Amino acid sequence: MKHRNFLVMILAVIILISSLYAEEAVIEVLEYEGSLMQISGIWFLNSGTGMFGLELGTLASAEGVALELAAGDTIKVKGNMQDAVLQVTELTKADITYLPAIEEEKQSATSGYQVNASKCIGCRLCVKSCPVGAISMQKGKAVIDVNKCIQCGICANGNGQDWKGCPVGAIGN
Repeated sequence: MKHRNFLVMILAVIILISSLYAEEAVIEVLEYEGSLMQISGIWFLNSGTGMFGLELGTLASAEGVALELAAGDTIKVKGNMQDAVLQVTELTKADITYLPAIEEEKQSATSGYQVNASKCIGCRLCVKSCPVGAISMQKGKAVIDVNKCIQCGICANGNGQDWKGCPVGAIGN
């Protein structure tokens, strides 16, 4: 009986390990080269051996130049295949490599209420107190979405009742 339990346990471990490798194969980075086609506003790559859709997102060169595409362009792409669509993580056209553009934070010194990340202790009290849901947590620190913020000041100064505002003074304008 002990040997049977041991064999069952070994088999379970083998199945677990093989499933981990199977999941790893799903996120494999693929590389293709071919010509572009556009059908109903959707980009496709014709690699000569097959055709599949491309999810491009916003791509830019290292100098910040946005990618411009035209039907018939020859490109090289790298990415992950999901539901027969290649999620592009790198695209090369005419020896220029384009990568997903990194969006800069929209907050500026004049955008109203902001969080001083070095003072923020990640207590989440401001998240709960914001009446419009403009505050979220990112990397353990509060972040104010300037597009949602209505400049009410409750996060910094309190609501005049039970909430006195940020307990460590990390929010200001």
